[in-house]
Amino acid sequence: PEIHEAPAAPLVWNRRRSMRVTALGGSLSVTPSIGAGVSVAALRGRALLIEPRTTAATGATRIACGPSARRRTLKNLWQESAVPPWQRDRWPLLWLDGELVCVPGVAVASAVVARPDQPGRVFIWSPDGTAVG
Repeated sequence: PEIHEAPAAPLVWNRRRSMRVTALGGSLSVTPSIGAGVSVAALRGRALLIEPRTTAATGATRIACGPSARRRTLKNLWQESAVPPWQRDRWPLLWLDGELVCVPGVAVASAVVARPDQPGRVFIWSPDGTAVG
């Protein structure tokens, strides 16, 4: 995997299966899928930005996800996904055109989620000290 130092600006996803994000202390891996993750069509021709919560989010950042596309706060999603509070500031948030579209392993925005018959990409964040899966 490529190694990136602390960014002055957001990182752009390298479109590979694994990307080391030194500034956040972990690796972002991507698994191809059908009917899960971010739709390949939504990613085509667009830069997917990777930012930590501390630089990307101010206040109660929300993402519209789930069957109802209800806007949910990151805090609630992280609590439901059992992400420890001390890891949240170093968890990557993925953005397309200024919209939060994915919190790896936690949520994918309804607007970009792969439909049952569509190819998608499932993003997985592995903080250092945990297995990449």
